[in-house]
Amino acid sequence: MKTRLAWLAGLLALFGLASAGVGAAYLRGLPRIEVAFRDLRLTGIEQPGLHDCLWIGPVSIDTVNLAFPDGGAVYWPAVFTAPMAEGEYLEISGLYPAARYFSFNTYRSGAAPHDHLSDQQIEPDAGAINPFVTGRTLAGQRYTIRVLPGSAPDEPPPNTLYFGPPGTVDAVPLIYRVYVPEVPGDPSGGAGLPDVTLVRADGTRLTDEALCAALDSARIDSDARAVQVPVIPLSIYQAMFGSREVRDSVLYAPGGTWNLFWSPRLSVLRTSAPRLARVMALGARLGLVSQSSGFYANADNAYVSTYINERFGAVVVLEGRLPRTPVRGADAAQGAAFDLRYWSLCTNEGLASTRYADCVHDGQVTLDAARRYTIAISKAENRPNNARSDCGVTWLDWGTEGDGAGHAHLGILILRNMLPNPDFAQAIQRIAYPGDERATMAEYLPEVRYESRATFERRGC
Repeated sequence: MKTRLAWLAGLLALFGLASAGVGAAYLRGLPRIEVAFRDLRLTGIEQPGLHDCLWIGPVSIDTVNLAFPDGGAVYWPAVFTAPMAEGEYLEISGLYPAARYFSFNTYRSGAAPHDHLSDQQIEPDAGAINPFVTGRTLAGQRYTIRVLPGSAPDEPPPNTLYFGPPGTVDAVPLIYRVYVPEVPGDPSGGAGLPDVTLVRADGTRLTDEALCAALDSARIDSDARAVQVPVIPLSIYQAMFGSREVRDSVLYAPGGTWNLFWSPRLSVLRTSAPRLARVMALGARLGLVSQSSGFYANADNAYVSTYINERFGAVVVLEGRLPRTPVRGADAAQGAAFDLRYWSLCTNEGLASTRYADCVHDGQVTLDAARRYTIAISKAENRPNNARSDCGVTWLDWGTEGDGAGHAHLGILILRNMLPNPDFAQAIQRIAYPGDERATMAEYLPEVRYESRATFERRGC
């Protein structure tokens, strides 16, 4: 898929920020942006007993390193291409996992999120309980949901998901996610894989290999067991840095400006054309540029990110306050006791590689009595001696590859918030538009500064 910058000329004219001649000249000077989809092949990484002819995986940071993965997440994509006829549906029956969170998401063409059900929305089978709602963890508690072709009605029935209108469904139409599984060594949280049945319009039920054949599902050990990951081709990414505007932009200056993820276009513009990114952010503030999700995004997450630059200091220091999060998924039943379901911070490379270097989630962050934290980020050789938990510090590895495209001094931080409490006003989800990050999140958005290793070590322990 290719995205070009022609639409930006109209945006420039719309805001009257440049004459047509100046705007056109500026656009001609920009690199032509192309977003390419790279096949992320999942053959050979699958775990015995935790994949079948429909579910591929488990996919985690231990098995793949593309698409900015999160260290706390495990997921199983289903890859199939046969359309479902009117009156048909998928029936998914599974056990509630012992985990912080689980969900099902469906996707339209181009990896755009379409519909989703998360754990507290999934009603249990008769005689069973939902631990995420009741707070009680009992073995063998089951649920059953349906996934139908077409768009959701205004008031969909309980336990029902929709794939989207015919012809708009992605080749990876369904992803099952589990976050922070609580059973040691078992990424499914003790639940195994959900059972899936294709129910025909006449009531015929197909399971296992018959189901996969009917859906034209990716065969085990075939190259079709792949997810397409969007990246900026390396040559295009490198061209972005030919602009002095980009090199000197605040993106790479000290200060740690956090940016709300508003849309894939705006994310690319922040690297390729910072001035136009500011125009687009203004358009978002004025309601003229709509918000859209990232590729294969989890609908329950929201993100802010910032670029970091080692030239301003070998150690990046983050200080902030951590929202209250549950230890276990079942604790989420005590809704008022928590601000978010899940929080994480990852160090990452750039848009040309989309790899992560290190991640930490809420349960791994060292806190003081007020839930404040200090996180030190550095390359391994520059790690301060006191950047460890017994000194009150959480350390994150910057990684060795910089942005993954030859700029060893750069990196990206991605901060995630999941499922905020309705009364928690400082969540990323409450940011109304780009530019309102600090005003909204206050102390829950970490301050960023740079120090030398020696300066950080003078803090003592």
